[in-house]
Amino acid sequence: MKKKEYIKHYMLEALKTLPSKTDWTKVDALTDERLEKLIADDPEEHDLKPDWTQAKLVLGKPSQANDSTPLKRRI
Repeated sequence: MKKKEYIKHYMLEALKTLPSKTDWTKVDALTDERLEKLIADDPEEHDLKPDWTQAKLVLGKPSQANDSTPLKRRI
């Protein structure tokens, strides 16, 4: 049985024209307290306590990609 492929490829300019499906009004209205409660109630987040005290910021070199470079190569 052939596996169906659901990966779609877009050029950057085409992505810029797609409408956003994010409700930014809802996101902006979300309080820190509500966000913490949503995270606490999420079973996939249970017992996930990252230790950020040892975190390091690592910056890569700027990409030489342009609008014709496939998005997956630039990520």
